Amino acid sequence: MKDIGTLRGVFSFTVTRPGVKVIIKCTLIIRGNSHGGDLPNHWIPPDQEKRRSMNQVDERH
Repeated sequence: MKDIGTLRGVFSFTVTRPGVKVIIKCTLIIRGNSHGGDLPNHWIPPDQEKRRSMNQVDERH
């Protein structure tokens, strides 16, 4: 199986009827897909991703 980067998602949904208390936590981390498009269309090979990251500033910080 090919390594198409790391896709990690954590979703927390809490809904309480009486107080109508809604807590939604969404954490989504995608690596190897910096453009945010579909993986099959915009996927960048790991070695090419490393070369790109060295030449451009990480905008996530």
